[in-house]
Amino acid sequence: MRLLTYVQDRTLANEITLRLYHKGIPTFVRGAGIRNVFNDAIFVCINAQYDDARALLDNPDHDVAEPVDVDAFERDVASLDPRLLKWGFIALLVVFALVACVVYARMQ
Repeated sequence: MRLLTYVQDRTLANEITLRLYHKGIPTFVRGAGIRNVFNDAIFVCINAQYDDARALLDNPDHDVAEPVDVDAFERDVASLDPRLLKWGFIALLVVFALVACVVYARMQ
């Protein structure tokens, strides 16, 4: 996920996200927070679509190279089980620790 822009107007944020949605670019909007009290942050969910999203900000008629079905993307993201992600991350850490141990043992 990559930050696309900050906007101060919620209506403008909605316009941008709808424009990207209709062109096949899923987005995520984070509301105003401590760092940016007056801004909403708009993120592009798929990093490979960042350049197309930037181009769409300047030119609403820009053709996206690889659009996706945004509804299907959002359903897939919503169906991810947080436990699966947690255990996948733990397994990755264990593998990393084992590799580090093997490398350290070979250096001795």
